[in-house]
Amino acid sequence: MEEAEKGKIRFLVSRRGKPKLVIFGVRDYLKNVIKQPEILTTIQLSAQKAGLDKMSDKEIESEIADYRRSKSKK
Repeated sequence: MEEAEKGKIRFLVSRRGKPKLVIFGVRDYLKNVIKQPEILTTIQLSAQKAGLDKMSDKEIESEIADYRRSKSKK
């Protein structure tokens, strides 16, 4: 399961020689199975170019709090 979680491998599970299910990581699933709207892909690529994909959870929460404070002042 750790290998599947890392996105390096998928497992085919069979029962009596017949394939029944595939085990793979969530990121792999989201990347390859779920089709996301083009705008979301554009936003994600833009964020990566700006280095925003490397923000810590604490930094993200701080940005959200700052934005909410600025909206409440208006």
